[in-house]
Amino acid sequence: MALAVAAAVALCALATIAYAGAANAYQGGASGVASSALPQESGGSTPEANLPYLFAVYATTWAAFFVYIFLMSRKQRDMEKELTALRAALQDKNKVQK
Repeated sequence: MALAVAAAVALCALATIAYAGAANAYQGGASGVASSALPQESGGSTPEANLPYLFAVYATTWAAFFVYIFLMSRKQRDMEKELTALRAALQDKNKVQK
């Protein structure tokens, strides 16, 4: 389960990096190439056009966070049960020795 969450987060990160790189190259980027020779996207230059991508990354990040919290709480619960069992076994051992 944790591996699936890590893979999903990595995939989103790679997609975001690839999208940002493609957008930077399309707009001329750091190379100083004028973007006027490139065809213009209709409606893709406004910040509102990127809101679905922003929402997808935001939702994926929060989902991964809550899955992580769930997994950690389950592990902590299991460790608390094991600790209680070990304490009980230790008390039984001490009663037998007395």
